[in-house]
Amino acid sequence: MISSFSELLWINALVTCHESQRLSTMSTEISECEQLYSYSKVPLASNSVRLLDVYPGTDDDEIEGEFRETTLGCGEVYETLSYVWGQDARGHHIKISGKRIRVTDNLHAALRRLRRSSKRRTLWVDALCINQHNDMEKTGQVNKMHDIYQQCSRCLIWLGELPEDISHADATGAFDFIKLIGEAETETRSLDGDGQAIGLPASLSSGDAQARAAKALDRMMVRGNPYWGRIWTVQEAILPNDALVIWGTLSIPWSVINNAADNLLYSEAAGKILSKTPHFVWDILNEFTCPVRGLGLTTSGDSILDVVRRWRCREATDPRDKVYALVGILEDLFGSNPLPRVPSCDYTLSLNTLYKRTTLDLLAVEGSLIPFVGWRGERHETKGLPSWTIDWIRPQHVPCRSYWENRHRYGYFNADGNTDLSMETYNDDNILSLKGLFIDKVVMIGDVLTREHENDEDMIRALEQWEGALAGFISSKFEKDYAGSTWKKSFWRTVLSGSTSDGRLGDSDKASFDQFRESRTWSDMVPSLFDSVLDQAFFITTQGYIGMGPPTTKAGDEVWVLFGGRVPFVLRPIETNGAATHGRVREKHCSLVGDAYVNGIMDGEALANDKGKPQVALLH
Repeated sequence: MISSFSELLWINALVTCHESQRLSTMSTEISECEQLYSYSKVPLASNSVRLLDVYPGTDDDEIEGEFRETTLGCGEVYETLSYVWGQDARGHHIKISGKRIRVTDNLHAALRRLRRSSKRRTLWVDALCINQHNDMEKTGQVNKMHDIYQQCSRCLIWLGELPEDISHADATGAFDFIKLIGEAETETRSLDGDGQAIGLPASLSSGDAQARAAKALDRMMVRGNPYWGRIWTVQEAILPNDALVIWGTLSIPWSVINNAADNLLYSEAAGKILSKTPHFVWDILNEFTCPVRGLGLTTSGDSILDVVRRWRCREATDPRDKVYALVGILEDLFGSNPLPRVPSCDYTLSLNTLYKRTTLDLLAVEGSLIPFVGWRGERHETKGLPSWTIDWIRPQHVPCRSYWENRHRYGYFNADGNTDLSMETYNDDNILSLKGLFIDKVVMIGDVLTREHENDEDMIRALEQWEGALAGFISSKFEKDYAGSTWKKSFWRTVLSGSTSDGRLGDSDKASFDQFRESRTWSDMVPSLFDSVLDQAFFITTQGYIGMGPPTTKAGDEVWVLFGGRVPFVLRPIETNGAATHGRVREKHCSLVGDAYVNGIMDGEALANDKGKPQVALLH
């Protein structure tokens, strides 16, 4: 079994890897729908919701139903539908109160499967029960989605029809495997008297059947199903008291799926079942456990920052939903107004304003600059955002594990001497003012080792190149020591960013580092070395400080210790016409490049030694 901390990093890294293609908007379909079915121009009342009663039908009967309004909390029994809107070239029509309305292929398939043959079924379906063309109604209804999902009798999680290359028998095998693992904790069912795994069901009885079932599981989850890449599904899976997962004609309770994900990590009985089903290899099981375990972590100890950061890779039709889809969860976990500057889902708010306010809220909630840690110089996809603003739209082709490895190191250091965060904003929240100390200017950058070269030989070559550049620089500037230590001791500590996943570096880590360089011997230290080095820049400053920082770091950038930041940051000076000053405090206009490890200033040395006054960094 792996340690709980290592498991957390593993799941965090893998969860943030998973990202499906962005879903297309339905604006065209909705506008065409309105030619046939017209919602009332008056938005629903603040305490009202619109439900859909689906009439009974069979086979290829046209889907028909009617809307009716009700009040939340009145005892009305209804189910919610959680699904992917989908990318449709054609779409289908259904009848609502005798008028035709267009729906996507995926929604049509879901309604066809879910309607009953002899009685009505009452559903809440976001695309239909909210007038998507009325921003006032949309804002009001989305603000109630937390209550809509919490008060539903059950959430129906629709994964779509089975793909053409997956048979019903193969999908049954995948579901049977999940049930076996999900029930593995009850050892009387999963183990015989000798503690061995019991016989397998017919759907998993042969190697060929297992291989086909494993393929079906792979297609059901992240790599094969867009459901797991949608931001709204996070809330829809967490908030309901009961949920049923439906794939074609098959169904399985969400509780069984959740138990299976836990048992794959912790249950010895599950391990014995896996030994009898070797075709369910870990690269497939990761695709199953990661999104499910990620949902569990969200409800069991994540901070507000971790929640919004964990699900950043999920997609939304409206990019504002990258924030709004999580508001209900945050309220449920942390109480009302967890993000005071974003008190509700407001679709009249611009994307840039929303992202700026969310970032400022996260800084205030954390009381530190930890929201800036771990981005590694990632560029913004959203146009016009200030450099300090977190962009919740994830760029294509960024390293999957670019956040959590840096994030966990934050607690090991105290570069700012535990000073309090002090921030102000100017110019319509476009400039963030932070106090801190200027340390030095970057003068030399090593070649960045990217994840395409994640192997021992390229790592060792990069270390040799950086060490050679440092030796040449030090010999021309210093006789023996710098930054309180010999440069060779500083070098190995720097490339490891001063820590491993278990804490600050110790003497045993130095021995492991030397063994890796000399004989390619792996140890627990080596993964931390790769995490620290890959997609990061080794740099040297004018005074001989060495560090690891964002890959976009370049000569002329500056190292700062910002108050409220437990690690140093790389800032890029900006030329302005007539920089303003306030009182006696010096100001400097900069853009944020990212967090860094800089040897010799990680434990408050800069504040202890500095005799000058603090400066103000005005981040644009």
